[in-house]
Amino acid sequence: MALSSLNGSELQIKPNLKIRRVVSVSSPAFQLLNGYRFWGLEGLEADDRIPFIERIGDELLRLFQERRATPYDRLEDGSTLLHVSYRATNSCKPLNEHCVVLFGTL
Repeated sequence: MALSSLNGSELQIKPNLKIRRVVSVSSPAFQLLNGYRFWGLEGLEADDRIPFIERIGDELLRLFQERRATPYDRLEDGSTLLHVSYRATNSCKPLNEHCVVLFGTL
């Protein structure tokens, strides 16, 4: 239910139903982001990792354009693409800011 006020004198109550797309961890976008952990980039300097992250962004955009994924996809636990991208790079703090800029609209 959503409450809204009109002109300060009326109160409206509207039902509000949101449906979120829930996908499996093996969906294309989540596979792409989870794969980051296994690319062996931990030994690279942050600046050397940025091209890889930019390629992930390009690949995500392609998945969105092909309608194989959406920015609103969620896992069963509620995790979004932004959550997973942050967790994937959490061990490399300098990259987190870059990921938020890159994936921040998700």
